[in-house]
Amino acid sequence: MTAFDSWRSFWKFSREVARERRYIRTSEAESFLAKVAATCSVRARDVPAGWIGWRAQLGHSWRHEPQIDDEVPCAFCPARMRPLADRAHEGRVNPKGIPCLYLAATLETAVSEVRPWIGSFVSVGQFRTTHPLRIVDCSVHHARKPLFLEEPSEADREQAVWAHID
Repeated sequence: MTAFDSWRSFWKFSREVARERRYIRTSEAESFLAKVAATCSVRARDVPAGWIGWRAQLGHSWRHEPQIDDEVPCAFCPARMRPLADRAHEGRVNPKGIPCLYLAATLETAVSEVRPWIGSFVSVGQFRTTHPLRIVDCSVHHARKPLFLEEPSEADREQAVWAHID
């Protein structure tokens, strides 16, 4: 029951929820999610309280600088660095309209992922966990994106699905 039906199971699920049935899932989608839940325990990781994550956004705000009596660029305010509940744009992690906080482990990664042009203003926020978390680390197979011409073994199917989830 925990074996994925195909090495392409994530692709099928992704297409269904993105293009066909976002809110009411088919039995195949429910089965896929049950198999993800059943196979995620080996990818579980503990994140300690106090872990720091980074978020970057292209753009900036303005503040008044009394010494020159003019407006100067500055980073977005802390509230603006949180996901906007009423204006969630489609992104790498979230579909349009559903806000999600996506954090990078390093400042450099956060900035590079917004792909700034030379001379761009980038606002960066630092976030700290307030209590320990248990997460599923999908990056275990991030270097591999396997393709098969025929259905592989059950173990290879699981590895392929998790690589595609990543």
